[in-house]
Amino acid sequence: MSTSFIVKPINQYHYQWFDSQASGTLHSGDAATLRQSLADYAQVFLTLVIPANVCILQNYSFDRSEKNLLRQTLPYSLEDELLDDVDDLHFSLGEMSESTVPVAIMKRDLLTSWLIDLKGDEPQRIDIPQVVLELTQMPWLEQQWTLVIDNNTYDESVDEIDSDNKRYILRSDTYRGFALSSGMLTQAMTLLIKEQGLPSNLVLFCEDTQRDATKQLLPEALRELVLWQRGDYPSLLSESINNNGVANGSFNLLQGEFTRSLPWKKWWQQWQTAIMLLIAVLVLQMGLNYSQYSQLEQENLALRVAIEQSYRRVVPKGAIVDAERQLRRKVAALQGGAGDGFVSLLSKILSVTQGVDDFDVQSINFSEKNNEVRLNVVAKSFKDVETVRSALQKMGVNAELSGSSSEAGKTRARLRIRG
Repeated sequence: MSTSFIVKPINQYHYQWFDSQASGTLHSGDAATLRQSLADYAQVFLTLVIPANVCILQNYSFDRSEKNLLRQTLPYSLEDELLDDVDDLHFSLGEMSESTVPVAIMKRDLLTSWLIDLKGDEPQRIDIPQVVLELTQMPWLEQQWTLVIDNNTYDESVDEIDSDNKRYILRSDTYRGFALSSGMLTQAMTLLIKEQGLPSNLVLFCEDTQRDATKQLLPEALRELVLWQRGDYPSLLSESINNNGVANGSFNLLQGEFTRSLPWKKWWQQWQTAIMLLIAVLVLQMGLNYSQYSQLEQENLALRVAIEQSYRRVVPKGAIVDAERQLRRKVAALQGGAGDGFVSLLSKILSVTQGVDDFDVQSINFSEKNNEVRLNVVAKSFKDVETVRSALQKMGVNAELSGSSSEAGKTRARLRIRG
């Protein structure tokens, strides 16, 4: 069983947390107390919300030539504006436009200590997939400011939650705002009006009993612009987290050295048995394939030997380069290629000579090179020889008389026949 929780640090070792889908119960304590309260869950996903007072958020303008190396050059471009050494700070970049990018800046050691402290000795069970900015989780619309009262702040002097020491979180732009106590709110908002001008309205999220007192803290020019909305700080944070536990409208601060590595160890534990079985099946299949290949190789060798032996019975002499191909050529030559081959010519010759009485074929010679059959024949008369030759001519065969003689009342002749 797994669940998703929202966690907001109060100081370095004290936190507030609540279920991201049911924010009614707000819990508070150190990391050990948090882990103990989540002991019933096999897997816990924590969305860490960085308080506005520990993180600087601003829009940075850059030249197009800087874009590809912005992550490396930006810290040193802002160095003169920052009190701390840039090497001690963590810079996170939001989605870039053509010439601006939102930048979140906070102390590296502080973020490191929170991540280590929250996971404790259970890094496999407690996962922190995203670290988001408190300010960007507050609702906001164009041309308006949003003021949210956080009634649950931590009083370090008494080590407990102090509901009287409120925080006032103001969001005046997409990536602009601050979080202050009531003593500094009036002055800060007066300066903001001088810098940005008055908004169309100021949306105030607080309890009904806090409306009048809060309006008195505002500069007079803002009091008539207040639109009150019922809603508390935890519920607003919960609404900014979707059903998959992912924060809306913010960018993840887990960048650079804090980028999450893939959970190879966890995946190995989950899939170890299946992977081992798959490897065993693959090894077995490879062994079977090799065995079949070896058997086929032996059968192929035996077949090649048989082909060569068959070729030698037909062609006893001559080199063997490719017995199968050479034998096919021999057969093709006998069956006929461009013209009639030996078999075809012999068939035509026999069909003609068998119809002539006392026409004997004494010898047959076949020239493969010239595709030519030479016949020595004996007939009753020269007329019978000419009859055979004419019949072959009519069958499309080139038949020539190469010589003839008379002996003992019979005619001997030589015929040359080409397909």
